[in-house]
Amino acid sequence: MESLFIESGHASVNKHDESLCGDSYHITKENGKLTVVLSDGLGSGVKANILSTLTSTILSTLMSRKLPVDECIETVASTLPMCKERKLAYSTFTMLQVESTQARLIQYDNPRAILLRNGKNVDYSTTVRFIGEKEIHESTLYPQENDLLILMTDGVTNAGIGKVMPEGWPRKDVIECLERWYTPDISPQHLAAMLVNAALSLCLESPDDDITALVFKVRQRKAVNVIIGPPADPKDDERVLRLFFAKEGLHVVCGGTTAHTVSRYLKKPIVPIADSGTDTVPAIASIEGVDLVTEGVITLQQVAELAEKYASNNRISLSISEKTDGVSRLASLLFEQATDITIFQGQAMNQAHEELDIGFDSKEMLIKRLTKSLTEMGKTSRSAVAEWMPFMHDKSLRFVRRLVLCFPPVPPVQAFFRRASSAMRAAPSAADVSKGKTRNSGYRALSRVFTPPATQAMFLSTPPERAMRSAFRPSCSSTAEASRQSSSTAFSHMAHAATSPRSTASGRRAA
Repeated sequence: MESLFIESGHASVNKHDESLCGDSYHITKENGKLTVVLSDGLGSGVKANILSTLTSTILSTLMSRKLPVDECIETVASTLPMCKERKLAYSTFTMLQVESTQARLIQYDNPRAILLRNGKNVDYSTTVRFIGEKEIHESTLYPQENDLLILMTDGVTNAGIGKVMPEGWPRKDVIECLERWYTPDISPQHLAAMLVNAALSLCLESPDDDITALVFKVRQRKAVNVIIGPPADPKDDERVLRLFFAKEGLHVVCGGTTAHTVSRYLKKPIVPIADSGTDTVPAIASIEGVDLVTEGVITLQQVAELAEKYASNNRISLSISEKTDGVSRLASLLFEQATDITIFQGQAMNQAHEELDIGFDSKEMLIKRLTKSLTEMGKTSRSAVAEWMPFMHDKSLRFVRRLVLCFPPVPPVQAFFRRASSAMRAAPSAADVSKGKTRNSGYRALSRVFTPPATQAMFLSTPPERAMRSAFRPSCSSTAEASRQSSSTAFSHMAHAATSPRSTASGRRAA
């Protein structure tokens, strides 16, 4: 199980005319242990939401601290507020705890969880015991790769009562549908959305109870690497792309200029894909050796917005899977397939974006929004700035700190080294970069203080006095900003330009 990953998906629909869901779930991961509690509160609306939220939160907290099940359940029973009308404090629950190669399943009054192995239902054994007046069903499972475990509330099995299903949706019929929908590559989020959507259809789009499904899948980790924008200095293209393509997993290229840079590096042509665009989504292309090639900022903007909606509208995965445009394909790759995502962020500026008020900071904020949403989905997501600094030798960083000893303590010199020292403290070492540990603020600070690539060569090869005279310029910040500017190459015309010449003297990228 150490090489495997447990991915979760959930979908939920409120009872008609209710703003709050009476079902709640709580998932915690701590010290290699996964603890899940799904609860259904008595009734619906606010009261049910309070009951289920308290139940799921208290049980998951106590279970994660290894308290006995009896004590956990008794604590919940004594804590839940009493309903004044029904004189009951009642909430059903399903608890799942996975550690190492073993899973413990504890169920009370919820529909029995379903286990799919290789697409077929597995009838696992259950032990029944009573805690107070509660009939508790306990099971021990030993998850295997590609197993799917489906937890649900009775809103699923009661779907359609009094409408198209006189006795609701029996568990055996639910299993038949799950087996029919199963594919080896199906994501738990997609399966949860399909299950809840089917229950909603049986209710004629007007459910008489809250409907919730949680799905867990045991799977191998899958890495996806995304590069957005080329480095500011063309000399760094080969080194950055060598690092990018050396990483295990799928490789995605975003942006026309970036696609040209990758095309030259791989010595493979860019082939536009006909009819892959829409009125709002730019077309995609293909490059041999790359898994997906999309347009840049416009596509990423829509993917980031989709990621933020994903948490609140968890059935959105159904619409993503039905489309083949660049936004849907990239979203499916990041939301549904990936477990580990690394984003390489180039610092070259695109002059075409200035007319649209899209600067480097705007693109950086866009990437931060996306990585934040991916992390909330349970993905391991990080970004690395694809710039010249990762390749600077660590000795040069120490050399810069020693430079200050060679010059008089005049204000301009002190100001320069204050900026340099602050940047150095924030920047990662080469060892950190090789391990994927980066801090974007450090790169940004360094790029404002030093002029790449001249400063890098100066640090490595010149004596302190000459280095200082070369490095210290009154307008070093504006010079660094100018060196990162670049012009755009329209994505729709990528196939018509075999090269994109750049002036190494100015650091600018030409169309």
